[in-house]
Amino acid sequence: MAAHLGTLHTLLQKPTAAYVPGFPLGTTHTVLKALHFKYTPIQYQNMATGKKVATAINSGNLTGLDLPTLMYLMRNWMVHGGIVSSNFRSTSGFDKYVGAVNETLSLVHLHLAQQLVLKA
Repeated sequence: MAAHLGTLHTLLQKPTAAYVPGFPLGTTHTVLKALHFKYTPIQYQNMATGKKVATAINSGNLTGLDLPTLMYLMRNWMVHGGIVSSNFRSTSGFDKYVGAVNETLSLVHLHLAQQLVLKA
């Protein structure tokens, strides 16, 4: 799971020139910043998870963004915007992100099932 977390952090730290409202056209941002400001409604940016993301953006340190947070955010970004074309700038970047999240979720389910079997 740690390898998947590293992959997600790496993808989110990549630069993108995607348009982000409130910033001049052509400004380069990290994928995380573009996704956060484009696809996270303002009221959610001020809640606990939004503040955690803002801290990561401002510090440049994504270690505070754990797997559950990144999995939750993926769901929000997919619902609120088209992350395939506008921020990852390639289907392969999106596929890597979703693949890492799905593989991690599979590992969580496997571990949980193993623990339940041991307790049975």
